[in-house]
Amino acid sequence: RKLRWNAFVASVSRGSKEMDTYLNVAGQVKDIRQHRLDQAVLLGYNGYPEMSMATKMAGSVENVLSMISRMQTRARTAQEVEIAALQEYAETRMFEDSIREFDVEFF
Repeated sequence: RKLRWNAFVASVSRGSKEMDTYLNVAGQVKDIRQHRLDQAVLLGYNGYPEMSMATKMAGSVENVLSMISRMQTRARTAQEVEIAALQEYAETRMFEDSIREFDVEFF
């Protein structure tokens, strides 16, 4: 289980300064965000999300946020059912602890 945890932490922390200062991409991400904001303002938008949504089917950031909030309760319910089934399966395999985020792929 410790090996699964180590692999999970390595995966989710890729590109972070905590793992390796030579692989830290925070500065590049900050630059990209600033360039996108500059581009959007230059073209007359309030920000990059607004500019990006101008060509998308959703049409606006508000529509996207509304859709996400509507889906969230249904997804949460389905997730809880799935985790419960996974926990039950893990227990049939003599796993005696609670399922954690790094155990999901294993089971």
